Amino acid sequence: YFEYVAETNKEDAQAWNNYGNALRTLFSYDAALIAYDKALEINPAYMEALNGRGGVLMALCQIDDAMKSYQKVISLAPNHPEAPINLVYAYVANGDFDLAKEMLEDLLAKNPRHADAHHQFSRIHRYQKGDPHLDAMEQALKTPNPSLKETVLIHHALGKAHADLKNHKTAFDHWTKAN
Repeated sequence: YFEYVAETNKEDAQAWNNYGNALRTLFSYDAALIAYDKALEINPAYMEALNGRGGVLMALCQIDDAMKSYQKVISLAPNHPEAPINLVYAYVANGDFDLAKEMLEDLLAKNPRHADAHHQFSRIHRYQKGDPHLDAMEQALKTPNPSLKETVLIHHALGKAHADLKNHKTAFDHWTKAN
């Protein structure tokens, strides 16, 4: 259906973006990239197509090009809900841990409950006694009505942090809660 809509509405960027999303879900990355590129030919500033294109490029291990897509989204919409964390994943995949940490710290300063940011930060950070990020994660869990995603990701992050600190029982308690 998405292919039909895109083919019958050749100048509709949203139709091509939706088709790209469907193809990406089906792991048809080369075809998804073509669909996203058609959406971007129609509207070069179409943020969702740029973000989706970045995801496909990540899957194809074209990290530098993925970063460019995410950076363009962020330049158009600094508060885009997905592009900044996607750029962090690209930085990590590229081994740019300092850039990733800097961006994660910025994301967490803007939104202390950003579960993806806590989780990713914990993956690239070595915790030591008194680390302020541990308290930040504990506080994020105490906020009213955390979502299931927030709860799972932050418990996983806390598990990793406590494992670094050799608090194995506490680490396993958090991993158990996450799972």
